[in-house]
Amino acid sequence: RISAAGYPSRWTYEEFFSRYRLLLRGPQHQDQAQALCRQALPELIPDPDQYCFGKTKVFFRAGQVAVLERLRSERLRVAAVMIQSRLKGWLQRVRFRRICWAAGTLQRYSRGTLARRLALTLRYTRAAVVIQKTFRMAVVRQLFLMIRRATVTIQAFTRGSLARRRHRQLVEVRAAVLLQAWVRGWLARCAYRRVRRAVVFMQCCVRRKASRRELLKLKAEARSVESYRELNKGMEVKLMQLQLRVDQEVRESCALRETLNAEREAFSSELEALRAIIQKLESQKRGKPPPGPVVSEKEVEERRRAEEKAALEILHLRQELQALKKEKESVEMEKKDLAARLLEQEKTQRECVHQAVLQASLALRTELDEERLKYQGLLRDFTRLEQRYDNLREMSLLSERGKGHRRTDSTQSLSFEPLSPSPTPLSPQSPTSLFTSPFPSSPEEERRHSVTSPSQERRLSVWSLDTPLDQLMENTDVPKDPAVKVKREDLEHAYDAVRVANKFLERQLRQQDARQEEELEALRSQLSQAIVCSSSAAQTQDLQELLEARERECVRLRREVKELRNTVLLRRLLTHVFPTASTTEAFCPSQLKPAAATGLMECRKRDENKLIKNLITDIRVDSALSLSPGLPASVLFLCVRQADCSGDQSRARALCGAAISAMKAALKKHVADLDMTALWLKNICLLHDLLVQHSSNQNRDSDELVPLTFDLSDLIRTLSDLCIQAYQQLLSITETRLQKLIVPALLESETITGLSGSVVKLAASRKRAGSEPRPVGADSPTMASLLRELGAFHTALTRQAVPQSLTEQVFRQLTYLITASALNNLLLRKDMCCWSRGIQIRYNVSLLEEWLRSRGLQTGGAVSTLEPLIQAVQLLQVGKKTDADAQAIVQTCTALSSKQIAKILALYTPHSDLDEKVSLNFMRKVQELLRGRSDSQPPQLLLDVRRVFPVTFPSSPPPIISVEELVIPDSLKISFLRRT
Repeated sequence: RISAAGYPSRWTYEEFFSRYRLLLRGPQHQDQAQALCRQALPELIPDPDQYCFGKTKVFFRAGQVAVLERLRSERLRVAAVMIQSRLKGWLQRVRFRRICWAAGTLQRYSRGTLARRLALTLRYTRAAVVIQKTFRMAVVRQLFLMIRRATVTIQAFTRGSLARRRHRQLVEVRAAVLLQAWVRGWLARCAYRRVRRAVVFMQCCVRRKASRRELLKLKAEARSVESYRELNKGMEVKLMQLQLRVDQEVRESCALRETLNAEREAFSSELEALRAIIQKLESQKRGKPPPGPVVSEKEVEERRRAEEKAALEILHLRQELQALKKEKESVEMEKKDLAARLLEQEKTQRECVHQAVLQASLALRTELDEERLKYQGLLRDFTRLEQRYDNLREMSLLSERGKGHRRTDSTQSLSFEPLSPSPTPLSPQSPTSLFTSPFPSSPEEERRHSVTSPSQERRLSVWSLDTPLDQLMENTDVPKDPAVKVKREDLEHAYDAVRVANKFLERQLRQQDARQEEELEALRSQLSQAIVCSSSAAQTQDLQELLEARERECVRLRREVKELRNTVLLRRLLTHVFPTASTTEAFCPSQLKPAAATGLMECRKRDENKLIKNLITDIRVDSALSLSPGLPASVLFLCVRQADCSGDQSRARALCGAAISAMKAALKKHVADLDMTALWLKNICLLHDLLVQHSSNQNRDSDELVPLTFDLSDLIRTLSDLCIQAYQQLLSITETRLQKLIVPALLESETITGLSGSVVKLAASRKRAGSEPRPVGADSPTMASLLRELGAFHTALTRQAVPQSLTEQVFRQLTYLITASALNNLLLRKDMCCWSRGIQIRYNVSLLEEWLRSRGLQTGGAVSTLEPLIQAVQLLQVGKKTDADAQAIVQTCTALSSKQIAKILALYTPHSDLDEKVSLNFMRKVQELLRGRSDSQPPQLLLDVRRVFPVTFPSSPPPIISVEELVIPDSLKISFLRRT
């Protein structure tokens, strides 16, 4: 009835009490559930029409249960907040107590540390004061000792100088006397040699004439018929002797044949007789009976005995035969065994010798590489120190220039002493020009040579007029000019030789001048005819340009004629001054040789500095790269060879030395230019090979190679060192370019998309690994950029025609740098040691291998140096679970050390949930197997990035160079060179 009145919800008093007891107040008992409900409901629901009490249940209208639930949830929330606040307050109080305790502990330890640091600072301060006191005392004492030693040294040098000056005066007096004796003896010997040479020459002419007459007579006799008859007679006698010898041998062979036939007939007749006797005995045995019993018994007994004896002999012979057969078989077996043993021993011995030779050669090659590496390392250090010295010298010069007044150096005053000769009336120019270097030197070098080269001062002092030797010769009435004592005919011979040579030169120049004038007149006539007959402006302009070029050529030839006339005049004057030298040069065969030397280039002495400047020092990069490979070295060598063939060995050596110094300066100038460094490497190597090929110590298979007459050992050694320096500079430039590309391109570039993680992770790991930061927005280097750099380097070497073996050595060094840098970075970065990154790296390495093979660089060891990186990547890709996997890892990774394998396994990171991390048991198994492996690799974790392989330059003789084969562009501005 109550439910029908509109109370859809109903609860028993027990259910209501158990559900909403949280909302009730006061003491709560289960027995008083109805009373408590009646007491609490008016407070919870103010409207009494919304509920009704029954006998056992409470009835509610629609929505009232929801109100009760809301009140219950609010009461529960308030209780939960209260509990949380109490719990959080307790936790914060515990944390506060712990922080207070920790702060107190830190303050206690920090105050103790500060106190100990203060005590240590006081001790160090006291020790520093003691050290400073001792050091200052030592510095002052060393300064005092140095000043004392300097004083004693100055006194010793002063006293020694005075003593040497007195000794020099005495030596000069004695030398004057000896000089007179030697000069007179030398003049007498010269006269005697001249007479003896004339006598020998006359004897040679007479004997040569007699020999020619005898030769003509013999030739006439040989052509006559009698000589042929005599030759025929001799041949007939020889034929008769040979025929007699053949007849005698035929007679001997016939006699031997007859003797052999007679013996055969005697043996055959004897054999027939024996056969007849045997047949007769057999027929008698068969036909005739025995004559009596006694005879038969005896015959039977004898026959029986003979048969037994024969049987015993046969048995014995058979036994011996069997024994001999067995012995023969045993001997044959022993022979075969011995032969097999000998073969095995020979094979073993041959293998042992081969192994020993291989080991010895390998040891020698290793030792040679080590020595070469040490020498090249010392050369690299020397180059670095030399560069530092040059930098310091430039800085000191700049600092000295910046100052206002500078005190003159004491050593510089020596260069201003009156040693320079005054011009003599015989020579049109100062004689010092004959002894000065063909290239100008800096003031520093002149000052240094003025102090360190007393020999040069002595050479210059020869020309001075007031030397002690000249005064001594004047006082002793000894003529200074040895031409006074020379006979008139010697002077005439020398003068005639010089005059003939000058006339020959003048005749050649006149002929050439005449030819040029004729060509010029012909061109002028052609020009006038072209102007009259044709109105073509272009042809007229071409002819005018050709005419101007010919006129310039004529002017140049006239200038050369004038210079040669001055040279002729100078030679005549020098002939009067030094007649003996002219005579010696006239008879010297080496100066008559240049007439046969063709295909060279002549550089005048005054143009040598310009040649070095235009060809090496100041050459532009675009002009240098457009030259044919080795053109500067070829031009320089032709000039040096022409100077040597002309008899001026000192000028040839000076030109070669100046070229080497200029090449060294060019290398320093282009220290960061790859193309120019490759160009000078090629030219230095070519010049080195040419000097080695034309040195006097070289064996020559061809007569076309004419050796250079001056000593080339120092120049070849300097060029060899310069080759190594250029090679090291080339590697330094390339390594600098590649260093920033190796890790991003080879390890981090995602060539195969979709395998590795995000780029942000790699960038963060690179920042943690300490690599160089890349600017924001810049493109990350890829394998294409790395291969592009290598391609540019290979193109620079190929453009200069660098030898293939040297190119292979360079790329072997570069691939080692790539391997070492990539492997070291891989061993230090955990994010790289995963399966997907291993596939990326292996693909990048395969691109590098394919690039090397496409250029034909795989034979020089460039691919083999990539083996450690390849095996490290394979280690990331193989399985790492079973014992077979461990055994495969140890057998495969032979180029990696034990530490590197263990490090990679420890850093390996699973790529996904399907992959697992390397277990400790597997790592222990691998380490046990690695202990049993004979590891050829050094026990190191990281590879030495700065390791440099020793370089070996190939010794290939270059082809013979001729000036007709060279193509010299006009941009070099070396048209002043003349072709011979």
